[in-house]
Parts: sequence; structure tokens; C-alpha cells
Amino acid sequence: MTIPVKIDCECGQRYAFEVEPVNGRVPSPVACPSCGADGTAAANAIIAQSIEVPLRVALPPNATPRPSSTGAGRGGSGLLPGQTTRTQAQHEARAKMLWGDAPLQVMAYLLTQGFNHEEASELVQEFLKERIRTIRLKGIKYIVVGAVMLLIPLARFLVYWFGDAGFPRAGAIGFLAVIGLFGAGLLFKGIGLLISPKSQSGDASEEIDPDSLFD
Repeated sequence: MTIPVKIDCECGQRYAFEVEPVNGRVPSPVACPSCGADGTAAANAIIAQSIEVPLRVALPPNATPRPSSTGAGRGGSGLLPGQTTRTQAQHEARAKMLWGDAPLQVMAYLLTQGFNHEEASELVQEFLKERIRTIRLKGIKYIVVGAVMLLIPLARFLVYWFGDAGFPRAGAIGFLAVIGLFGAGLLFKGIGLLISPKSQSGDASEEIDPDSLFD
């Protein structure tokens, strides 16, 4: 069974790949392509989450999954198979939310990492708010860029109309029309993201495909 793995390195680099686990783990070490940091533990945690989530979702809301069997809690020696450190687990959960995983999936991942229901719920709400902020900021960006692009053909036509430059050629009209249409698409898309950020699926920081503006 091939499992998709997405890792958000602490250096800011995101990388993804598909792997066929061997005994529930990656068959070889994983490293960040940017800084070279070891991503093997993170990849193993994602694989474990992908395999075990269906079982974890069925747990009662107040259950505390996979408690540590040692007094060290979630310290390095107290980690169970498939678990990573508390800090790395939060980092992975945040990345999953920004990448577009459903809140229930992020909650399930945190439960598999030893967080109790209350802790996992608070983190999911925090990461969801961050995702909404990111999408709205992107919406504002598209509104600004779209408005500027709409002003370009408008300004040119005003110059042609009130100036002495004469009426533009057919090629120039077509070029200005394309800019205006693209700007309008960005503007309306940005307004949609600003008003309804939850309507966007997928990576919150991913740039919009131009072909999707007029779907």
C-alpha cells in the first residue's frame, strides 16, 4: 500500500512524496531537500497516523489514547511506536491543517500522538483560526492585485478617449481585455476568500491556478 507523505520542515521547506511502508515505517532515511534536516521520524508518524486513524476516530470523546507507560510521559524514551515528540506532533498537525486536512483528521492525528481530547481540541481550533487568517490575507492580496489590473485597461481607455493618442489597435484592445478579465477574476476570487475562507479546500498558502478563476 502506497501512502502519500507531506512534511513541513522547521526551516520552512515543504516536501512531499509517496512511499510503500516496510513494517509500518519508511524503508530508508528521509531528509529535507533544503536544509538536510532528518525527516524520518515525521514521515514515520504520518504513516502511523494514516494506518491507525480509522481506529482512533471510533474512540469516545473523553478517551485518552495511547497513554505513556513510563513516568517520563512524552519524553524521548517514553514515546510509543509511531509517536513523535510533542513539539513535532504540534508542528505536523499545524501543517496538516494548513494543507487542507479536515479538523477531524487533525484531531485524530493528535490523539494518536498521545494528546488528550481537550488538548487536541484546543490545538485544532488554534490551527483552524490560523488557516482562516492565512486564506483571508491571500484574499486581500488578490483583491489588491485584481483591482490594479482592472485599472490598467481603464486608464488606457481614458487616455485614448480624452487624449490625442487615437483609438487603440485591435491587438492592443485584446491585450487590455485579457488583463482586465484576469484582474476581474482575481478580484472576485479574493472577495470570495475574504468573505468565506472556509470555502477554499487544499493548501491555504497555495497560489490560485489562473485557469480556475473563470470556472
